[in-house]
Amino acid sequence: MRESSSRRPSHTHSHAQTYAIDLPHHPSAAATPPFHPLWPLGRRPRHYPAFGSPVLAPGDGVVVATTDRRRDHLSRTSLPGLAYLHLKGFIRSLGWPRHLWGNNLVLKLDQGVYAGFGHLRRGSLRVAVGDRVTVGRQLAECGNSGNSSEPHLHFRLMRGPDS
Repeated sequence: MRESSSRRPSHTHSHAQTYAIDLPHHPSAAATPPFHPLWPLGRRPRHYPAFGSPVLAPGDGVVVATTDRRRDHLSRTSLPGLAYLHLKGFIRSLGWPRHLWGNNLVLKLDQGVYAGFGHLRRGSLRVAVGDRVTVGRQLAECGNSGNSSEPHLHFRLMRGPDS
């Protein structure tokens, strides 16, 4: 995925998200479903060009954590859908903050920094804990799991695997 976010950083200071960024994928050739105030409440993730896009390793490192069993849910592209997203996000935030990420992967880069990837597609992991990866290797696919309004990659650099 090679797109930039319109907001940098794209998160609040809660749950160690200060420097996280969301990377959507909106190529001009592929239409992205628009936001509608009331209907439809949401759309299937396959209607978004980001869904299923490859997520590549940004550097050489070792996989230190993965989660891959959470479902990909409908987009939240309406006012009721966004309200539901915020309510469910609040409930998820009461537990371990990584629950907000949905399916995720943490990579310890050779430079000593940890890279976190969130909202991955269920069943798409191409690596396992302990695997050594090199820059450019496909790790997984973009999905819509966790606290996500539409398919996109949640990416952040961290000091530790649980930061």
